[in-house]
Amino acid sequence: MLRLAASRPRGLSSIALKTANARLTGMAEEYAQHSVSQQHSFRAILLPEMIALLEQRATAPSLTIADYGCGSGVTTSLLIDEVKRIRPDQETTIVLVDLPGNHWETTSKMLGKHGKINFLNSGSPPPLSSDSGVNIVAYENSFYEQVLPDASLDIAMSSTALHWLSDTSDLPDPKVSAYCRGPGADPVAVGAWEARAKSDWAELLKHRSMELAPGGCLAFAVPATDEDGNYSYQGVAPACEAVGQALPVFPWLGRTKSEIYEGFDR
Repeated sequence: MLRLAASRPRGLSSIALKTANARLTGMAEEYAQHSVSQQHSFRAILLPEMIALLEQRATAPSLTIADYGCGSGVTTSLLIDEVKRIRPDQETTIVLVDLPGNHWETTSKMLGKHGKINFLNSGSPPPLSSDSGVNIVAYENSFYEQVLPDASLDIAMSSTALHWLSDTSDLPDPKVSAYCRGPGADPVAVGAWEARAKSDWAELLKHRSMELAPGGCLAFAVPATDEDGNYSYQGVAPACEAVGQALPVFPWLGRTKSEIYEGFDR
């Protein structure tokens, strides 16, 4: 069963932070240097939720937490600080997931005080031994794929990352500089981006539902916009209840994509 801590409103995935012409070269390092708002959102929105989840599992002998779209590791480091405070005597595995193009050198430096990062192949279970109590492993994968073995994950976390689409190279230019929605946006292009967003969203939830163990939790924070294109993290809240109610009883097998999407279109 999944418990949703924070979600996005319908269609948010289509609100990309770059247009179809954007390229990822050098983006990760620059992003690490200019992510103040993302760090604030983590502290204000997601970290309190993660602390509550950790406190509920304070005495569990072992715990596996994955950070999808870990980036530079700034927010991951804050999370590990709380893990050490709340679970000082228990074993915790922190799983980092990001693309091969992530600036992993920056990530390693950011998390250096917590220990060495061990890079693993997708599908390989993380090792469970650590002298410090916190074991850090990394997978250079897209979070639109299954990364961890079935039922091996206790908490799935993502901080300001799930709005990135799996691939935009074949999508039409929406004719706006930052977001697909807003004045001047090409409605045909926006429709194409929204269709990709729906497909991506279904894939992401499917893979997390396979990775999470019984009683596991998916917690994330993403920016949101309303229909007028106003941008903030406040628009996330209205969708939490609807999606949270859908996930615990969500039967993936035997359903068409259109049937899957119905759970997120209300």
